[in-house]
Amino acid sequence: MVRGMSAASRLVALLFEEVANQNGYEEILFYLTTKRGRANLQSTVQHLLSLEWRVRKSVIMQMAREECADDEYMDNDERFFWEPALQKLKLPYVCFYAMDNESGDGGPARNIEELRSVLAGKPATPGMVVLWNDENHVVTSIQKDQGNLLPGDPIDVDSLEFVHLTPIHYFDLEN
Repeated sequence: MVRGMSAASRLVALLFEEVANQNGYEEILFYLTTKRGRANLQSTVQHLLSLEWRVRKSVIMQMAREECADDEYMDNDERFFWEPALQKLKLPYVCFYAMDNESGDGGPARNIEELRSVLAGKPATPGMVVLWNDENHVVTSIQKDQGNLLPGDPIDVDSLEFVHLTPIHYFDLEN
């Protein structure tokens, strides 16, 4: 909550600053808070949502930890199970499952065999990037059918239960 209030205060200050920098009048921001200004506010939000943005790796890991806290949270969830955070942020992901598991919440399930050449033997790292369908994707969730996958462990595709990939352009993996 405090982080949210701090970000909100900073956003308001930056909005006032940018309006002034563009030779605008700050009254436009107050107008957005009125009933008459609601349509302009909605238009502004639509524009904001259309802009490119990236989620910092540290933020998505924190969100994954928080979203999994009520369930059977495991230390690896923040590293290798970002699905709840992706769902909260409404970010797309492609699901790959072992042949005996045919469903997924992220959309149509695909066979994990499609990823064999890009995953087999590679060390598991949080936010690892792989090339799939000629585009870079982030491995946003990966789970073995038994036991935990630890950072640095070589990936054995035959032991995986599922893998989720998300296009890299949604992430800032450096922070």
